[in-house]
Amino acid sequence: MSEGTPAGIPGDRQLPVVWVGTEETPVRFANQVLGQIGPQGEIVLTFGQLIPPAFVGTQDQIAEQAKQITEVPTQTVARLVITRTGLDQLIELLNQTAENSDRAQEVLQQAQKRVGRDK
Repeated sequence: MSEGTPAGIPGDRQLPVVWVGTEETPVRFANQVLGQIGPQGEIVLTFGQLIPPAFVGTQDQIAEQAKQITEVPTQTVARLVITRTGLDQLIELLNQTAENSDRAQEVLQQAQKRVGRDK
């Protein structure tokens, strides 16, 4: 998503995109995502963190505690607005990232098997 000619640069001139402040930006955990379409067709993505309620005690006590729950809050950690084209690019990036993650996991598992055989 960060390659190519940024808007406003005429002609065939290609300029690199440099990420600034990445290391200083806080990393937040998100396990919930909400997607919406805005009034002008923009894509609104809201990322949140849901922490399930903790139940303790006997099975009967846990069942009673669960009955008292009326909702499970999700803390919003980020809201982003992108264009439809940006959404397509994000989908492509996420698919590539998933493939990279799968390959990395395979390499890790193979390395762990080799270490196990060498013991």
